[in-house]
Amino acid sequence: MVDEQVCQIACGAEYTLFLKKNGEILACGNNEQGQLGIGDYKNQNNPVLVMKDEKIKQICCGGNHSLVLKKNGEVWGWGGNRYG
Repeated sequence: MVDEQVCQIACGAEYTLFLKKNGEILACGNNEQGQLGIGDYKNQNNPVLVMKDEKIKQICCGGNHSLVLKKNGEVWGWGGNRYG
C-alpha cells in the first residue's frame, strides 16, 4: 500500500513507480512490457512490491522501461528494450 513514507514518484506511459523512504519500490499500472519489474507481464491496479530486499536510492521511468539506482551505486533496468 502507498502511504506517507513515499519520497519519490516516477511515471511512465501508463504506469507509476513509488520509492519509499526505506528504499522499497512499489509499482502499478500497465505491465505489458515488464516495465513494473515484478517478474511477469500482468497489469496491476494496486501497487505491488518490486525488488524485495533491495535498497533503492532513486527511480526513473521512460515510456515503457524503468531504471533504478541502488544505494550501493548499481543501476538496474527492465521493461521495453526495442532500441537497446
